Amino acid sequence: MLEVLGLTADQQRVYEIVLTRPSWTTGELAAAARLDPDRTAALLGLLDQAGLVVGADGRWARVPPDSAIESYIVSHHQRLHRVRALIPALMTLYDRASGDSESHGPVELLHGHAAIGRRWAGLQRAARFEVCQFERPPYVAGAANEEARSALAAGVVYRTVYDASYVDCAHVLDALHRRRSRGERIRVLPGLPTKLGLVDRRWAILPVAIGQETDSALLVSASALLTGLRSLFEHSWQRAAPLPGQHVTPGIDWRVLELLAAGLTDKTIALRLGVSLRTAQRHVRALMDTLGATSRFQAGLRAAALGLLDRGMLDRGQRNRVVSDPVPPRHPSVPQERA
Repeated sequence: MLEVLGLTADQQRVYEIVLTRPSWTTGELAAAARLDPDRTAALLGLLDQAGLVVGADGRWARVPPDSAIESYIVSHHQRLHRVRALIPALMTLYDRASGDSESHGPVELLHGHAAIGRRWAGLQRAARFEVCQFERPPYVAGAANEEARSALAAGVVYRTVYDASYVDCAHVLDALHRRRSRGERIRVLPGLPTKLGLVDRRWAILPVAIGQETDSALLVSASALLTGLRSLFEHSWQRAAPLPGQHVTPGIDWRVLELLAAGLTDKTIALRLGVSLRTAQRHVRALMDTLGATSRFQAGLRAAALGLLDRGMLDRGQRNRVVSDPVPPRHPSVPQERA
């Protein structure tokens, strides 16, 4: 566990032994850790530099782990901030570099799946606040996105808009619900224009070509293009519908949905359904809650975006056909009313 502090396995073993009593000699620790005394002395010297133990008069004393590790973390963060301050100078060297680089100001061209994957993984590891994504075909098969899981665990916000064509499948919905349970915020929108990844509003990565397997991509940094991509994402996020619940479609009252989408009032819906006004209002509110809508108009938009209107009419037609097929009407030209 302490390897996250930069400790090797031997350093961690010696440190854990030191904690078990107030003080030790180097020889005692070497024997307890089953290491060479010189090797043990070197390990203790490194632990002393990190502030995890204190050496004096030939003995090594433990330091309370809460204060020792907190001090180590603060020192580590200070070093990282000093390294971050070097980024502008390093970027100047990078931008001036010649050779095989295809960097042109704020846009860099990436070639090949491996290079794109490495850069996207690195951007996610560098994320401090937010990662925003458009996900649409083509999809590249590969391992689970461990960077996303680690970033989510560290408090980075993930917002993803999936193309509606991708989620119209039970096993895909199950997978997306698992991702949502880990903290990813997910919405659905038909006809996404491109795949896209945005990190901390500082970088964007998007494919050069659409409609084929991605083998080249653009990496965009601070520029008017990046601002435009950010605006495109936010506009699409506002238009997108929430991820359907695992049991949303079976629970939809298709009659209420179709009447609501037609713009009918609650009173007219009550008359059409043959129920009281209060009951109709309760049905409408339940439908809006299911769709995650705050208004009747938004409920209609989100139902259309998810293809629920077409699906409802298809399901209703299939149900009617199943009922009518066994006993064909005597007069096919006369519409048959059904309760």
